[in-house]
Amino acid sequence: MAKSMTVAEAAEQWLAAKRDAKAAEARLAPAKRVLLEHFRKTERSTYKDLIAYSRTTYSGVDLEALRAELGKKIERFEVTRERETLSALK
Repeated sequence: MAKSMTVAEAAEQWLAAKRDAKAAEARLAPAKRVLLEHFRKTERSTYKDLIAYSRTTYSGVDLEALRAELGKKIERFEVTRERETLSALK
């Protein structure tokens, strides 16, 4: 049976993972730009069977336009939901 993690161990692991994710995101962004440009230019959908490119569409709601259209009525449809988050302080 695996040993359970202490709060201190969990905090250390979480902070390390957040730092790693931030560093990875900084490396992903420029690579993503280059790859997207390549896929658009070549009209291919894969790169060396390593990376797949797909283009999708999605629907969303323009909240500003909706509020303008419905005015005060929109308050009847607004809901408040609770969300839990963690933030690194240092």
